[in-house]
Amino acid sequence: MENQLQTQEKPKKSIWKKWWFWIIGVFVVIIIALGRGGGSITTIPTNQQEQQQLTWQTVKSWQGTGIKKTEPFKITGKQWRINWKSNGEYGIFQIYVYRPGDNLIVGVAANAQGNAEDVSYFYKTGTFYLDVIAANANWSITVEELK
Repeated sequence: MENQLQTQEKPKKSIWKKWWFWIIGVFVVIIIALGRGGGSITTIPTNQQEQQQLTWQTVKSWQGTGIKKTEPFKITGKQWRINWKSNGEYGIFQIYVYRPGDNLIVGVAANAQGNAEDVSYFYKTGTFYLDVIAANANWSITVEELK
């Protein structure tokens, strides 16, 4: 009798006929469709200033040799940059960014030896000044703001 019960088991359904397989399949298709996105959200500018394209505007420029702390300058945009160039085959050149009245460094814009030039980007608003340290080098610096 035991043998008869074992032989009368139901045959297993193929995976294609199981309800949970199709539910998982539907979820996978939905996730793939949402992941591809296809569409994009377009915002309509509300005034003329928003319609204008942003451009880099010069805030301050300096040039010199040796060590210098610049006068404070104000940044109102969300992004700004420091373009710098150092000429001196055996020179060293560093630029540190600070906020007036604060001894904490906001960022290091340059740390180079010899002839070099580069651009450093920052994403903070407020008032800043630069601490320029140079030896055996001529340098030029321009701060620009994206407006």
